[in-house]
Amino acid sequence: MDILRLFFDCDEFCRVFEPPLRALLLCDGKRHRHRESILSTSEVMTIVILFQSSGFRNLKTYYTQHVCIYLWKIDYEATKSAKDGFESTSCSFR
Repeated sequence: MDILRLFFDCDEFCRVFEPPLRALLLCDGKRHRHRESILSTSEVMTIVILFQSSGFRNLKTYYTQHVCIYLWKIDYEATKSAKDGFESTSCSFR
């Protein structure tokens, strides 16, 4: 499974789906903070889809033993090659 293609598809879905969803949310009259999270919605969706297709039994173990180690390397190497002048697509898993 191509991780960058999966991330791109999730990102495109979120870009189309989120604005109409926010417009349909009900207001209860109170002010609520809408803080930006560290991971974007498309990054979370990508991690959950990859978790479902992996052999891990719980998400915490998958995140700490796979995402933080292996997928962080993909982001670091893509960022490093982009700084060296090569055209690259970076996936921003943290």
